Parts: sequence; structure tokens; C-alpha cells
Amino acid sequence: MGTFSFDYVKTVTTGEGGMVISNKKDLYLRSEWYHDHGHDHNPKVGRALEGRTILGFNYRMNELQGALGLAQLRKLDYLIGEQKKHKKMIMDVLAATVPNVGFRAKRDPEGDSATFLAFNLPEEKMALKFQKLLSAEGVDTTCYKYNKWHYVPNWEHFLAFSTANSKKYPFQSKEYKGKVKYDRKSIPFAEDILGRTLVMGISVKMSSERLDTIKKAIENAAGNL
Repeated sequence: MGTFSFDYVKTVTTGEGGMVISNKKDLYLRSEWYHDHGHDHNPKVGRALEGRTILGFNYRMNELQGALGLAQLRKLDYLIGEQKKHKKMIMDVLAATVPNVGFRAKRDPEGDSATFLAFNLPEEKMALKFQKLLSAEGVDTTCYKYNKWHYVPNWEHFLAFSTANSKKYPFQSKEYKGKVKYDRKSIPFAEDILGRTLVMGISVKMSSERLDTIKKAIENAAGNL
């Protein structure tokens, strides 16, 4: 199965919502039922008479959102093409300017949507200094080790097992309790890699002026490392 988000910051967006794909019919059908209160969407009967074999949620995308998504899909090759072009330009500047810079390995270069550019420096201290220097030049990056949302050790609600039910399932169940830890000491390699990695968002629309600003910021930051 594959999942896609159509959040407003994604390459293809419907404002909110997403898509599930599968090459197995039984998984596809269960996903279809699950997203709409368990309805099996039988075209031979009205909605009230449709079958329901599982519980589901109200995750239905409306028709306006669907139309917006279909219109954007027709532009997908252009959108990704622009992002790839911008990403390569910035990568080339980093490679030529920043000593010992590294880039995330790509298992499928052709399939890269180029939404983000991740690059790393030899040490965390150097990466954080580089981030600060870029920010002073108007270029923002993210270090996910310190990001408040995308890294589990920073999820205070997750670490507190703050679930919607009073029994804090599954954290307090006998099958789970005490068997799994989410502290930083358990993931030293992630701590090292994420601490010295910076991530830059790549937009579809990046003017020559903006790209020039990024180029100059990288050059100035590299000169002050």
C-alpha cells in the first residue's frame, strides 16, 4: 500500500486530505470502507441500505477538493520538474562551497519529488552554526533533532502517553508496558545524523532573485564557518 498527503504545503494539495493506493483489491476495499463510516458503497442500493462490515471514520474528501486535486495532477510533471531544477541549483552551490558537505542518499533518484533538500555537515556544532548564519541571511532550514513536531523524542504528548482514552491504550497494556522506550539514548545513530543535518524546503516558484539570495547566503555562511 502507499499513502499520499494533500496537505496545503504538499506538491499536490487539496487543502487537506490524502490518498491511499494498493495493488491488492481486499486492502483497497477495506481502505475505502474505513474512510467512510464502513460503507461498502454498493451502487445497487441507496446509501442507507449499503452494507457495513467494519467501523470506520468520516475521512471523506468532498467533490470540490477532488476537482482541485485532479487539476493539480495534470500539472504534476511541471511541478516536480521545477522543484528538481531548483534543488539541483542549490545542491551544486552547496557542493562547490561548503567543505565536506554530504547529501541524503537517493534510492530512486528519478522518483524524487524534490520537495526538500537535506544536507549534512561533519559535526552537529558546525551544522547549527551554519543554520544560524543562513538564517541571518534570510534563508531558513530545519534541524529535525530540535524540531518540535517531526521527531518523536520532542513529542511531549507522546512521551507522556497522553491518549484519548483514560486507560492510555496501548501504552499501559501488559503486552506493551515497559517493553518499549522512546528516549534519545535508544537511537544514537538518529541523534547523530539528525543533529548535523539541515533540511531546506524547495518551492515550485523560486524567482532568480530568490535563488541568488540563497546562493549568496550559502557562500557567506560557508566563509564564516
